[in-house]
Amino acid sequence: NNNMLPIMDVFMNNIALFELFSYQDGTRAGSYNNGDLACGCGHLSLLRRARREQHSVRGQSMSLMVFNGWAMARAASAGRIDVLEWLDGVNTDFNLCVSPQGAVNAAACHGHVQVLTWLHRWALRKARGPKRFPTRRSLRVARSVGAGARYASGDWRAHLPCSTSGAMAGAAEEGHLDVVEWLHSHQLGACNSSAMDGAARNGHLRVVEFLHEHRHEGCTVAAMDGAAAGGHLGVVQWLHHHRREGCTTVAMDMAAARGDLPMLEWLKQHRHEGCSAYAMLYARRAGEMNTLEWLVRNFGGHLSRGFPYPLVVHQR
Repeated sequence: NNNMLPIMDVFMNNIALFELFSYQDGTRAGSYNNGDLACGCGHLSLLRRARREQHSVRGQSMSLMVFNGWAMARAASAGRIDVLEWLDGVNTDFNLCVSPQGAVNAAACHGHVQVLTWLHRWALRKARGPKRFPTRRSLRVARSVGAGARYASGDWRAHLPCSTSGAMAGAAEEGHLDVVEWLHSHQLGACNSSAMDGAARNGHLRVVEFLHEHRHEGCTVAAMDGAAAGGHLGVVQWLHHHRREGCTTVAMDMAAARGDLPMLEWLKQHRHEGCSAYAMLYARRAGEMNTLEWLVRNFGGHLSRGFPYPLVVHQR
């Protein structure tokens, strides 16, 4: 409930209320990931105070904060470099489960290039270590962000790519072209066809064009299907002229569900996949009677054989 956000914000910045909530009958509210949440909200004052103050409960010294391993990712998703710097400094004290890979993905999906730059430098610094040669700890850190063969060769200026395709795919799907370009230029993050598929589905043509020009993974039929379903005619037309994957009947079926006649007309004229009986079913369920009439005129008995309802298209 958005009406509760101001109350939650006051709560998160009020140490007395925080303590009252965290301790009930001397029992730690361990299931409440307040530390991670505070990092995501950027409550540095609360985080610093929680680090300074330790409370004795039934003879045990306990921190005011509970961290469940998502602190770094939450801070990265919020674009809070200041919190990331704080976490880096207190990681030993709080015994946090640092997840740089999750942080990279979170920053990429939310379009925070500055955070990605910070994480990249942070990973390089951790990998170098104090003696500038690999240690077991530095190797673990490097592997967690996907260090390649250049790490083993001692090229400390080499980039440390992320080990999953989540960063590139997430950034592409959300239309963060600057992040996609950064990940590509720094070789940080693998890529697969889901990147272009997601960008096309959400109508991010500039991202689709960049991936087509600079990457080799391509896309699948899900790209044009998704673009048609979302009403992105420009993306559909671009894919038709520049890619060979094509589409399936899902493209026209989902366009019918939206009552998107311009899309249907273009697909019928330029593509050969056609539609299925689901096109009529979806159009009827959505109350798109003009679309249903168009389908009957253009596909007629071919679709009606698989249509579960009587065709009464003249009634409004």
